[in-house]
Amino acid sequence: MKWLSLSLSLLASCQAFAPSKSPLFTHTTTTTSTNTQLYQQNDYNVVFRTSTESDSFDSLKLGTARVHRYSDPNSGLDGDTEYIMWYHARDQSLNEAGKDLPPLSTGRIGRATSRNGLIWERDEVGSVDTDMTGVSMGLNTDSWWGFDTAHIGLGQVLMPMVGPAIRSEGGVYIMYYMGGSYEETQIGLYLEDEKRARVPEDAMIKGMKLKIGAAISQDGVTWGRVEGDDPSGACVVPYDAADGDVADVSMKAGIPEELYCGWPEVVVNPVAEEDQKKAAKDKKRDNFFMYYSTMLKDTKEKAIGYATSENGFAWTKQGIVLKPTPGTLDGAGCARCNVVKKATLDAEGFWKEDDSGWIMFYEGVSSEDGKHRILAAESDDLESWRKIGLVLDVGESGESWDAKGVGSPHVIRLDDGFFRMYYTGESESGETAIGVAKTLDLSSWQLPIRIVSKVVRGYGRGSKDLGIPTANVSRDNLTCSIGSFDELPTGIYWGYARIIADGSSDDSGENKNGQENNNKISGREVYTTAVSIGYNPTYNNKEKTVEPHLIAESTHPQRHASSTGETMLGDFYDAKIVLSVVGYLRPELPFEGLEKLTLAIKKDIEDACSLAKEDNATNKEEREWVLLHQQ
Repeated sequence: MKWLSLSLSLLASCQAFAPSKSPLFTHTTTTTSTNTQLYQQNDYNVVFRTSTESDSFDSLKLGTARVHRYSDPNSGLDGDTEYIMWYHARDQSLNEAGKDLPPLSTGRIGRATSRNGLIWERDEVGSVDTDMTGVSMGLNTDSWWGFDTAHIGLGQVLMPMVGPAIRSEGGVYIMYYMGGSYEETQIGLYLEDEKRARVPEDAMIKGMKLKIGAAISQDGVTWGRVEGDDPSGACVVPYDAADGDVADVSMKAGIPEELYCGWPEVVVNPVAEEDQKKAAKDKKRDNFFMYYSTMLKDTKEKAIGYATSENGFAWTKQGIVLKPTPGTLDGAGCARCNVVKKATLDAEGFWKEDDSGWIMFYEGVSSEDGKHRILAAESDDLESWRKIGLVLDVGESGESWDAKGVGSPHVIRLDDGFFRMYYTGESESGETAIGVAKTLDLSSWQLPIRIVSKVVRGYGRGSKDLGIPTANVSRDNLTCSIGSFDELPTGIYWGYARIIADGSSDDSGENKNGQENNNKISGREVYTTAVSIGYNPTYNNKEKTVEPHLIAESTHPQRHASSTGETMLGDFYDAKIVLSVVGYLRPELPFEGLEKLTLAIKKDIEDACSLAKEDNATNKEEREWVLLHQQ
């Protein structure tokens, strides 16, 4: 049909993350490993991207990722942690002529595992009863009348009876997902008046009337569908007053008509310890809250609705909780959310949850530039939400892997007091990937961090104990892009630095007084750095420190001058330091003995050098800032 390409292109402009091209960049693979590499050209915070195998179910597009992090308290091993990621993806076969599916990333659902949440290995086998190899949950091939026969997408994965970081034997996973069938609907239904006028009235699309379903699993790999109350097997469907199949769906009065229901986010409504007996007797208590993305039939607004349930399978629609605000970053739509409990890490290293505080991270579509960004709202009761604003913007450069849009956020807690966000990004050319960001306060997620301060004397351990000297940053003379010294996130990072002494030398190697420059610092040289921010748990420091180790180029005479073969540039106390903390390497860790600590730092140095050499827009920008900054 000649009109189909035009119609789909118009529809794509109304949908989120609808690329139409194959991946531009590929991840590094070997014959024995399927790990997706963390750092690649122009995408330093990408952790997962499309498969390089053309016949793989995830070779074209990637969508929503949901990550579980589990620690085994009985293993006796430090850092014995496993990460599991479920994600949906599409291959080219679902875009073939005649299928006429919406230009989304939905298709089938896959699974990957990791030891650190950053470097992932695909499950290339998948479930034995799916319609495609490597798939954990595939299309519904058993019920031709099902809502999920054409394409499916991931919403959320829960283990309701288990804590957020501990997996118990016999736990049951619940997956909430959306799906579309080959039922046809008019494309014009999803378009505003101006765009609808450019589409023939008989232009049709399949699989756009998304519905929500549930599945259960004992191992997180093989899933069994749970039949919902709708004849199609769904448990939540779009409300259409003219559709007799939906007339009996439980809902409050005044619910607006909807064109689709998708991307379900489900949270368990917690019970305070003192209220548990009362809650157990309350058969009408809303134990589960679902937030789903929809389009309102009358206004064509993309909004977030919510439903409640006592058991997690039978749902009652409650209305719309988030709608676009004209003229803002979500003026063209709100969609794809993740709701998390506010929490802080206490002095003993345990997460303490706020009794009544929740944050919703959602995808906002700007009415100005059409780009997708991650915004936030907060609530005290899971019902009324107050918009906070932007938390993660698109990539600053047009070359960035996420320059066109960021969305589908998912946030987890880490042991060091940080939150990590997984999100889907889209480039200007249409490629999608999954990246990460990190924060302490749920409101600021972006590196790099720019610091200007003075070098001061530290404990002297870097040179004396480890043979890895550091330029210790003064807390009293510091200016920083994210606030104060105390707000700096702990961990091991990499970046760039420059030292500017009062008598910095020129190219002759002499300072301004004509004396020999023993420090070997020109004032114009940008060094790669491995940066420790925190409390050095091996030494159990009581005060936070920022300690960058400056790494000279391989040809520099001091590159291997220290006792352990690392850079030794001399002393430059009271000199100004210009520092850009570009990327995260690992958390602070206690080591048994200095030998293991030294080996870990040497690995950090190796990683920092590799990452700093990447030819991407962020590296270029931060190197230039460090080189040209003047206070």
